[in-house]
Amino acid sequence: MGAELAAVVDEVPVGHGAVGLLSANEFSASAVAFDRALLESAGPRVAILLCADPDAAPKQRGVARAYYEGLGADPIVLDVLEREEAVAAALPGYDVLFIGGGSPSTLLECLRGTALWEEALRRWAAGGALAGSSAGAMALCEHCLVPEPGADMPTTWSRGIGPMSGFGLAVHAASRPRDWLREVARSAPAPVVAMDDDAGMLLAPGAGVRTLGDGRVWVVDSENG
Repeated sequence: MGAELAAVVDEVPVGHGAVGLLSANEFSASAVAFDRALLESAGPRVAILLCADPDAAPKQRGVARAYYEGLGADPIVLDVLEREEAVAAALPGYDVLFIGGGSPSTLLECLRGTALWEEALRRWAAGGALAGSSAGAMALCEHCLVPEPGADMPTTWSRGIGPMSGFGLAVHAASRPRDWLREVARSAPAPVVAMDDDAGMLLAPGAGVRTLGDGRVWVVDSENG
């Protein structure tokens, strides 16, 4: 399965920043191995976007800061919860730009096509890392799953914000039906990588993909899940 994963996951060019993709449970003990590897690869300054879940953001601000400070990092939570706030000037200096989980549709509405995200991609090309959890991880692919209005699970492929283009991501795979995985893989415009809740991937420049955490990461077979 490692060879299958390496065959579909984008190779990050030398000189660009690392890309970290976490399935779930950001700012918690189960994410420590992932975040330690990310910080070691990129550096300690972490800028945090909570725009995927604006309602939870006031509480998550303190949780996120305490979590990264506990890892010896230097976190800053950005005041970007609405599209009109997503301007390039909102980005501080950072080593990692991390997007928390929530609604992929809300996240895309806030960031897609904005000056903030154009600047984030420019910094990624210059060596700044990008990372996300759950919806934040899925959105970092050009092909991003979103839910139909009122649905509990994402089933429709939309245009993400990149920069990963070779695959789409299905998160929370351990807690969702295999039928769901098969269906989203059949309709996907690219191979689908599934991650269990306690799993992550780190793509470092010129170094391929590294899986982290206790969960599985695999390429979905559209026939068998």
